[in-house]
Amino acid sequence: MRGPFYLAAFGSLVLASVLAVAAAGFATAHELPSPNDLRIGLWLHDAAGWTVGAALFLLAAARLARRPVDAWVAAFAAAVVVTGASFNPLSVPRTLALAATIAGALAPWPALAFPPSRRGLAFVVLNLALVVAAPWIAQIVPFPWWLRGFAPIDPLTIPSWLSARPLQWPWIVVAAPVVFGAPAGCCAALPASSPVWITAPAALLGFVIWYGGRGRPRVPVGRRGPAGSAMRRG
Repeated sequence: MRGPFYLAAFGSLVLASVLAVAAAGFATAHELPSPNDLRIGLWLHDAAGWTVGAALFLLAAARLARRPVDAWVAAFAAAVVVTGASFNPLSVPRTLALAATIAGALAPWPALAFPPSRRGLAFVVLNLALVVAAPWIAQIVPFPWWLRGFAPIDPLTIPSWLSARPLQWPWIVVAAPVVFGAPAGCCAALPASSPVWITAPAALLGFVIWYGGRGRPRVPVGRRGPAGSAMRRG
């Protein structure tokens, strides 16, 4: 039972990382011809989110088998970063941006369900059920305006069945203040809409997870067999 769950979670994280790397590559190539004094700022705005998201998804995949808690935190941070990067990605081809956004939004859920447990599976199923049932729930309880649609990648090109579902829930809850700007009267002196407010803390968190996990003993993943149990009882 554990094997298929691991493969699904690992594969989704790697796929999200690969697509984010591709998006980062297109965004970086788009910024290279820019003047030197603008290149770094443009890269931080357009490509840094995809790059950090790809690294965090890869870190989550690497830690999933032995340190699943590290993988959960890294995958959550990666999904938030990719959510921010997916907002109006002008330098990334539309199809690639949509694919990377969908993969980044869905990848953490299999990881959060690993290792399999009733509580973890129930949590994931309930959240995904909310996404599926969102169009009908919205007719009863109105969602906030920033949660009513899918990623703002040219809404005219997104199928209606997809745009009506908050696929990036709950990552958009964390990213919304930066993606859509701070509320009126708050943080007027700060560039509150800069994606660096999401990318920089996520990159620091990823470094802490990577560096802090190097010296910790690994948790064995093997199952206890009858012989091992008998030895412990004896």
